[in-house]
Amino acid sequence: RRHREQPRLLQRLQHPQLPPPQHQQQPLRQHQQQRRLHRRLQPQLHQVQPHRRLQLQLHQPQRPQLQAQPPQRHQQQRLQPQLQQQHRRHQLQLQRRQHPQPQLLQLQQHQHRRHREQPRLLQRLQHPQLPPPQHQQQPPRQHQQQLLKQPQRQLHLVEGGRRHIKNLKVGDKIWSINDHSYELIEDEIVLMMHNEPNEKVMFYTFQSVEGGQFCLTGSHNIPVFDTIRNKVTMKRADSVTMQDRLIMFGKTVEISNISLTISQGFYAPLTLTGYLMVNNVSTSIFSSNYKASSATLQLVFLPIRIYYHITRWIYGDKYNPFVEIQEGLHPISHFYKEQQAKIRFLLKLPKPFFSTIIIVFILYFIQKLT
Repeated sequence: RRHREQPRLLQRLQHPQLPPPQHQQQPLRQHQQQRRLHRRLQPQLHQVQPHRRLQLQLHQPQRPQLQAQPPQRHQQQRLQPQLQQQHRRHQLQLQRRQHPQPQLLQLQQHQHRRHREQPRLLQRLQHPQLPPPQHQQQPPRQHQQQLLKQPQRQLHLVEGGRRHIKNLKVGDKIWSINDHSYELIEDEIVLMMHNEPNEKVMFYTFQSVEGGQFCLTGSHNIPVFDTIRNKVTMKRADSVTMQDRLIMFGKTVEISNISLTISQGFYAPLTLTGYLMVNNVSTSIFSSNYKASSATLQLVFLPIRIYYHITRWIYGDKYNPFVEIQEGLHPISHFYKEQQAKIRFLLKLPKPFFSTIIIVFILYFIQKLT
């Protein structure tokens, strides 16, 4: 019988949609039912008495046969959970739109207000002479006064008193701070490297815990006491953090706040020491636009300082050896920026050769002057 039914079984496995032969369909179903009942009742037969096992096997009610469902209905039942899940998601989206959360509602209102006010802000920046809209005239006007307010950059004079950085002249003696001992040292203005009185620039404003504040452009260098490295380092103003400490006379002070402001006018003088004390805080006179460190730039500008001392020793303390400019970049600073690659190459040469070049450079200036 096994060899006789094997081809039919293979045919059914290859074609499961074909029903078994009509003359074997009913016995096969009965055999399957008996096997299911035997499996289900097998654990119970071990627990009951032996003389009742046969009765349980004989009197067990037969379960009704489940008719095979058509394939379309089976697919619908399989897709029904997915459809219910999609319907549930759609209802949740509708509920969120009708009743949004408070935080999400505030974020949406902020984004809407930001996109609505962005064209007006761009128009005001491109055309500052145009007045703001009438319904928003008073608040933006107050904000504009805060942004365009001239920062108070005061320097202490050796002879006494204070002077704004834009009013400095060649030969003015000022106080600077030594980065190692935090003591006052006498300094002098050599020339004004860069003057831009009418240009609007973004400044980094640093406020100390003692209440004082001063501002610098983002590319300007400033000496700070790094609490992580536990030493004084030179950093750009835009890279200073709250962990750094400002250098003042005889101490270092914590930074309480760092903010961005837009102010009109910036100035960059050249001093003998390479430092300035602005609003009682020590800062460097150089910026990162020269693509060199402050110590390197101090060495590069050494011929200018030597030439300044020689000419003032010959012609008197009131003599100005350099051309004064009212606005823009000084010719000497412009020359240094154009010759950056050559200057960096000369700095890599041995010190005697570099000293010879400096002496020749100074003699050339003196010969041209006489």
